[in-house]
Amino acid sequence: MLDEFVAATVTSRKYATRILKHGRFRQSGKKHGFHKVYQGEVVVALEQIREVCGRICSPVPAALVQAKRLHPFLPEVVRVLKLCSELHLSEQTKALLLQMSRSTIDRCLGPARFERSTPSVVREVVDVRS
Repeated sequence: MLDEFVAATVTSRKYATRILKHGRFRQSGKKHGFHKVYQGEVVVALEQIREVCGRICSPVPAALVQAKRLHPFLPEVVRVLKLCSELHLSEQTKALLLQMSRSTIDRCLGPARFERSTPSVVREVVDVRS
């Protein structure tokens, strides 16, 4: 029976025994691994808070210094910005934002942290020579 199956399907003998023993492997469309929790509105709100706080997470040599400076003040900043109508968040987004760890803040702000800021008014007025 195995010889006939191998001849009919033109497969190797080992693969044919695997198919007959376990059935055909189905390719599911699911991705393996973790799904992203912090994306979209949460990251946008975090970038906005960073801007309001004067880019407290600026690039410095120490890896976790950035989030260590922003993380403790996050609940207070969110509360004050919501009172001043500067930040409009749903309850789910607010809960996700407040439960973020320092490492997650660093990962979410990674691309935004290294963008060049717009030149200040002083740099436009004063001729800087190098």
